[in-house]
Amino acid sequence: MITVKGRTLAAKLGSSMASERTLETCSLICRHATSLMNMHIERCNGDRRGEFVGVMAWSRWVGARIGYLEKRITELVEGLNPGIGIIFTGLPAAGCVKLVLPSGVTDDMERTGIIVPTMREEL
Repeated sequence: MITVKGRTLAAKLGSSMASERTLETCSLICRHATSLMNMHIERCNGDRRGEFVGVMAWSRWVGARIGYLEKRITELVEGLNPGIGIIFTGLPAAGCVKLVLPSGVTDDMERTGIIVPTMREEL
């Protein structure tokens, strides 16, 4: 499913005439970046600790989910263009996922990469 955020990411990557496959991949990257951001917020807030038997079980669950999402995002980005680097910041307010383009184009304050749009950009 192609999303507005996916189209936004494709445009940031310079794919104004992107194929449907590229738009779907960019949309999936944005959805996974949103989930990753939510996991980092969960790690900070610990809102669901009561659902687990102890803090360690909760911590393992969050860590495993973050690891899976980072791996999946890496696979998707490599499928788009193996030359694109990835930065996982772990900081929701700074953009949890940034893509480092070979061209050097950036849109973040640190000038390190392109921030992957998420559903909660107001943070």
